[in-house]
Amino acid sequence: MQKSAPGLLLLWTMLAAVPALPAAPVPDAAPAALPTAAAPAPLSMVELSRELDRIAGTVATVEASLAAPEDLAAVQRALDTLEPQLAARLAEAAPAELALLSPINQDSLAEALTRLAASVAAARAPLDVRAAGLERGREVVRTGSEFIRQVRSGPQAADVPEALRSRMLALDSSLERLRVSTVHALDAVVIQSDRASDMQQSISAALADIEAAYRADTAATLAPDQPPLWRSLSGRKPARIDFRESVVETWNSAADMVRTYPQRSFMALLLLGLLVVGLLMLRRVALHAGAEAAAGQLFVRRPLAAAVLIWAVLAADLADLRLPAGVGLLRIVLVVGAAWPLLPLMVPASVRLPLRSLLLLSVVGTWLTLLLGGHAAGSLGFLLIGAASWLLLRRLATAYAAFAATARPPRLLGVSRLALAAAQLLVAAGLVAIIIGYVRLGRQLVEGVLLFALLPVVLAVLSQVLGEIWEQLLERPALRRLRAVRDFPGEVSRRGHQLVNLALLFLALPVVVRVFPFSAPLWDALREFAGAKLEVGGISLSLLDLLAFGIGITLAVVIARFTRFVLDEDVLTRLPLASGARAAASRLIYYLLLTVGMLMALAAAGFQLSQLTLVVSALGVGIGFGLQNIVNNFVSGIVLAFERPFQAGDLIAVGQSTGRVSDIGLRATTVRTADGADVIVPNSTFISGEVTNWTLSDRMRRIEVAVGVAYGSDPRQVQALLLEVCARTPDVATEPVPVVALTGFGDSALNFQVLAWTPDADRLLVTTSALAMGIYDSLNAAGISIPFPQREVRLLPTAAPPPAAGS
Repeated sequence: MQKSAPGLLLLWTMLAAVPALPAAPVPDAAPAALPTAAAPAPLSMVELSRELDRIAGTVATVEASLAAPEDLAAVQRALDTLEPQLAARLAEAAPAELALLSPINQDSLAEALTRLAASVAAARAPLDVRAAGLERGREVVRTGSEFIRQVRSGPQAADVPEALRSRMLALDSSLERLRVSTVHALDAVVIQSDRASDMQQSISAALADIEAAYRADTAATLAPDQPPLWRSLSGRKPARIDFRESVVETWNSAADMVRTYPQRSFMALLLLGLLVVGLLMLRRVALHAGAEAAAGQLFVRRPLAAAVLIWAVLAADLADLRLPAGVGLLRIVLVVGAAWPLLPLMVPASVRLPLRSLLLLSVVGTWLTLLLGGHAAGSLGFLLIGAASWLLLRRLATAYAAFAATARPPRLLGVSRLALAAAQLLVAAGLVAIIIGYVRLGRQLVEGVLLFALLPVVLAVLSQVLGEIWEQLLERPALRRLRAVRDFPGEVSRRGHQLVNLALLFLALPVVVRVFPFSAPLWDALREFAGAKLEVGGISLSLLDLLAFGIGITLAVVIARFTRFVLDEDVLTRLPLASGARAAASRLIYYLLLTVGMLMALAAAGFQLSQLTLVVSALGVGIGFGLQNIVNNFVSGIVLAFERPFQAGDLIAVGQSTGRVSDIGLRATTVRTADGADVIVPNSTFISGEVTNWTLSDRMRRIEVAVGVAYGSDPRQVQALLLEVCARTPDVATEPVPVVALTGFGDSALNFQVLAWTPDADRLLVTTSALAMGIYDSLNAAGISIPFPQREVRLLPTAAPPPAAGS
C-alpha cells in the first residue's frame, strides 16, 4: 500500500466519530465531508477491522436516519393546503382585479399574502435543514466507498483475509444502496423546496403589484373618480350593497391572522386578561387605602373600560401583531367604545357632547368605509358625516374657547382655535370634493379630520388613565421601599408622566403620517430629501443621520442621568462603600454611559470609525496645544476619583481657600467657603499642590484658647478651674484629654494655653466660643482677674519761661 494512507485513516476516524445523516428537525448531526485521499497506507488487519466497524456504524446511522419518519410528507401537505389559498389570492392580485379593489381591500390582500409568505417560509425551513443533512450524508457515503475501493485495489488486497474481504464487499453494497437512497431523498426535497420557492416568488411579485396599484391609486386621488353626486344619485339605479361580503371578508382576515400567528394572538388575549385582573386588583387596593382620594380616578370608576382602552391601543404593538385593514378599523371601534364612558369623567359638560359626538361619527365613518367602500351610498353617507362633523367642530370651538377662559384643559386635549378652524376648513373642502365627484379625496379629508379629532381625545384619556395607575403604583409598599420614591415622590411622579406622554407621542406619530393617504407622495419626497447624502470630505451626512444622532444623544443623556439618579439614591447607598467611593462610581458610570451612548448615536447616524479619523486627528492636535489643561484636569479628576484624598462634605484648605467640598467633577471641584462663596478649583491643583483635609480620617478638631491671669494668682488653682470648664462644656471631647499648660510669664499676666478637642468639626466655632465664655465666668467667680496691659504716664514739671522784655 502507499504511504498516504495514514492521513486517510486519520480523516476517516474523525469522520466516523461524528453521527451520520439526521432526520429533518435535527441539524449538524451528519459527519463532515472529507477530502478524497490518494490511497491508503498499509494497515494491520486489526486496524482494518476497526475501520470497517466504524464504517458499519456510520452505515447503520445513515440507514436509521433515512428510515426515520420524515417531515417531508408534512411539508408537502402544508404546501398542498397553502397552494389553493395562494392561487385565490393571486387571482385577486391580478392587475385587472386590483383596479376594482378599494385601498382597504388592497391592504387586506397584502396582509393575507404576507401571512401566506410567512407560512410558506415556515414550511420550507425543515426542507433546507433536510437538504443540508442529505448533502452531508452523500459525502459520507462517497468517502466510505472510496476508502473500501482503495483498500480492495491496493497492493495489500491479497493479504486481506477472506472474512474481511467479504465484509468489505457487503459494506460496499450497503454504501451504494445508501447513495441511491440519499440521492432519491435529496431529489424529493429539492422538488418541494423549488415548489416553495416558486410560491414565495409569486407572493413577492403580487405584493409588488399591490404596492404599485396603491401608489397609482394614491396618485389619482386628486382626479375625479365618480360623476357629481347629483348625477350618480339621479342618473341610474344604485348598485346593490353586499354587506355580507364585507363582513365575511373582515372575519376571514381576522381568522387568517389568528391561524398564522397563533402564539402572538394568544399573547394579545392573555395581555387583555392580565390588564383586567391587574386593574381590578389595583382598584381594590386603592379603595382600601383611601376611598376619597381614589374616588375620582378613571381606572377606579371604570376599570374594565380602562383595561380595554389600554389593550386596544397597545396590545398589537406589544405582541408584534400586524392587524389587517378590516381588523384595524374594528380596533378603532373598540378604542372609541372604551373611551366613551371615560371621557365624561375628565371633561366638563360644555365640551362633552361635541367630543362624544365626534367619537361616534368616527365609528360611523369606519363602518361606512368597511361596509360600503366606494359605493355611491357610501359617498352620500360621508357627505352627511362631513356636514355633521363641521357643525360639531364649530360648536366644539365655541365651547373650547369658553372652557379655556375659565380652566386649563387636560393635557394632550388642548386643541387651539387655529387647529379647530383648520379642521373645519378641511371638512368643508371634503364636502365640496364629494359633491363635485372627487369622492376619494373628499372621503380622505373627512376621515382624516375625524381621526385627528379622535387621536388627541384618546391620547388624553389614555394619558390620564396611565398617569393614575402610575400614581397608585408609587403608593405601593414595594416601591415605597425605594429611597428615590420615598424621598422624591413628586419628581418620580413627574418623570413618570413625562415618560408616558412621550411613549404615547411616539405611538401617535405613525397614525399622523398615514391619516391622509393622498399626502403619501409628500411624505416620500420629504423622506427622500431628508435621506439625501451630503459629502463632506470622506464623511457623508444627511438630515436623517443628524436626526438619528440627536435622538441618540438625547436618549443617552436621559438614560445616563436616570441611571445616576438610581445609583445615587437606591443602589450605591445600600453597598458598604464610603461616600467618596459611591460618588466616584456613580460619576464614572455616568460618563461611561454617555460615551457608549455617543458611540451608538454615531453608529445610528451611519458614521464609520474610519470616517472619524480626521476628526480624531484634529482632536489630538487640539489636545496637544489648546486643550492640554482641560485634559490634565480631566485625568486629575479620574485620579481623584480613585485615590479619594477628600470626599464631598470634607473640610479642606487648598491655596488661599478653606471650605467644604460641595461637588467633585471630572474637570473641577467646587469648594464652598464659610463666607458662602463657591470656589471652583481645577482638579490638577489638588494633584500638583498641597491640600489640607481637616476631616479625612475623622471629624475631630482641636480647640486652642489662650488666657492670662494676674500675677499673684495660684497657677494650680487656675489649671484646675480651666480643666473643670473643659469637662462641663458641651461638645468638648474627653478623649483626647484636655490639656491646660502654663506657657510663659507675660508683661502683666501669667499666660495659660487650653488645648481641647471637639468631635464635630462643624461646631468648632460654637464650641470654642462656649469654652471661652465658660473660662471667663469661672475665673470671674473665683475672683481671679484677667489683667490687661497698663501704662503710667507721668508729666514732669518744666522751668518757667523768662519774662518778655519791656514787661
